Amino acid sequence: MGHHLGPELDHFNSFIFSDYIVDVVIDLPYAFTTETYVYTIDLKANEEKKREAQIINKKGVATSILIKTEGVWKIIKTHSSSRNK
Repeated sequence: MGHHLGPELDHFNSFIFSDYIVDVVIDLPYAFTTETYVYTIDLKANEEKKREAQIINKKGVATSILIKTEGVWKIIKTHSSSRNK
């Protein structure tokens, strides 16, 4: 976290998820999910890169396929994408 995720998160004033909805279909041993959500990023200015502070609003969607093996759900595949809200 200190090497990768921590420094990246320092570029944000906040990162908020909202309007989260998940739909799950189970057809053992598989499960199929669709998630929709909104995320809002309050991005700090970066003088070095000549970037002004900005608010980013995106609507996201993710789909996943899981398999239940030995009583444990495991993700086989996940895909996510977003577009401007």
